[in-house]
Amino acid sequence: MRSSSPAHPGALHCRALNGPRIYDVLLGGKDNALLDKEAALRLGRVSPRIGEEMRANRAFLRIAVPHFAAGGIDQIIELGCGFPDAPHVHEVVRQASPGARVVYMDIDEVVALHARTHLHGPGVHVISADVADIGEVLERLAFGGVLDLRRRTGILAAHVLDFVPDGTACEITQVLGRMLTAGSGLALSHICTSDLPPAAIKALVQAYDATPTPLHLRDRAAIEAFFTGFRLDRYGLVPVAGWGPVPRAFPPSGGVLLGGVGFLQERP
Repeated sequence: MRSSSPAHPGALHCRALNGPRIYDVLLGGKDNALLDKEAALRLGRVSPRIGEEMRANRAFLRIAVPHFAAGGIDQIIELGCGFPDAPHVHEVVRQASPGARVVYMDIDEVVALHARTHLHGPGVHVISADVADIGEVLERLAFGGVLDLRRRTGILAAHVLDFVPDGTACEITQVLGRMLTAGSGLALSHICTSDLPPAAIKALVQAYDATPTPLHLRDRAAIEAFFTGFRLDRYGLVPVAGWGPVPRAFPPSGGVLLGGVGFLQERP
């Protein structure tokens, strides 16, 4: 269930399309504007199950979190957290690990403002930062005592690297592989072009071209490459609705979004 936003300081920037707000529309949220709804409607015409896919993406994330906890991970960073969407990551992980630390991170300052309004408590932190600067972010979090990089850390990157250019996206996962300790986890989902019709690809790209975060779509091989150094778990890289041990309400629908969880291996 989406958390509704009360009157909050500042106003949504509604004069231009916004990626997080389009995602919010697809999730059934309220933190969006008319032009974002129109963009989501256009997407729905060429990909009728896009909203279902995005909701399945959030379900994937919430199943990945206790999967992290089962692997001994008790500190998590959600990259590109978006507008608050209950149940929240810290609520989910603390069912298995009550003392877990969670950092929510987003480049959009309005998103971060909303997150600070709704996501708070001991061990919960919200920061506004660019995922491209993940190395500096990790150093800052470690220096400030927010996270201990000697401990296993879980990275949630659900539908995030889709908005990052190729070279930078690869560098992000390489930095994670260098800076995190063995046993750390990466839960990643990404739009996959391998089975998408050209009309759907065109509509997706056009919907986000007018936003500050245009899409960078990739095929299955390119998505798998993000897990270099991470061993994919037994569920593999599959449509997000089909990932995990228990069937869910969202049936796989052709793999628009692929998801997987990998654990960092010991360095040679």
